Amino acid sequence: MSRYSLEHLADDSLLDGLHSLVEHDRTTTADLLAHIGEVARRRLYAHLGYPSMQAYCVQVLHLSEDAARKRVQVARKGWLLPVIFEAIADGRVHLSGMKLLVPFIDEENVHELVEAASGRTYREIELLLAERFPQPEPDEGVEEVSGDAARHLRDRSGVKPIAPGRFREVWKRDQGRCAYVSPAGRRCESRWMLEFDHVHEFARGGEATVDNVRLLCRAHNQYLAECTFGAGFMDEKRGSGRGAATPAPGPHLTSASGGSRASPIPA
Repeated sequence: MSRYSLEHLADDSLLDGLHSLVEHDRTTTADLLAHIGEVARRRLYAHLGYPSMQAYCVQVLHLSEDAARKRVQVARKGWLLPVIFEAIADGRVHLSGMKLLVPFIDEENVHELVEAASGRTYREIELLLAERFPQPEPDEGVEEVSGDAARHLRDRSGVKPIAPGRFREVWKRDQGRCAYVSPAGRRCESRWMLEFDHVHEFARGGEATVDNVRLLCRAHNQYLAECTFGAGFMDEKRGSGRGAATPAPGPHLTSASGGSRASPIPA
């Protein structure tokens, strides 16, 4: 008999089993989120050759794009505020509702918001957030950038530091995608948020030559910088960078010693 054939169960047994499975599912979901959050915190996905935790969830764990996005978003905030996992485990807030909440949750309001959302439906949580955090009306007259204007924006990034010819050589050689290769031989497939990176760090005398410049996605650029200079050093540089003046627009290629290894270029 198939384990999924339940015709033989008495009504009470069937209902008891259903409630038991729901409770188990909530606990398992919370445990899964905690694991996702910790793997993301350690950036193990980057070491294995994936550009993001979401990509790892889709390509390795075989979650759908929507399921991966939802779980990673909740997991990252839950790692900082474990009460989020607890509320999911005990059934106070369902996963979809928690996804609505996490952009608005911080250390000061987490208990209040979780309590306010407890037992509510997805739609009720939407209304709750609309009342507490009203959003401005969208601006009228916003137009999509396309055609020549879009090409102009694309052409602005990354060309000047090593000259157009060499820029195109690096792009062609790396096939317009991240060049990171994991210890197991898996190359990252990301074409999103690509940056120029010095193989031999600029801070240690590396030059902006074709042989010494490669394409990396943002995740692997940051990961390799942390491997080279240490996570503490990079966190300090990122923190000091947030308080610095906004740089003038335009492409530039910087080193990890200045807070980053490279500058972004569009995929």
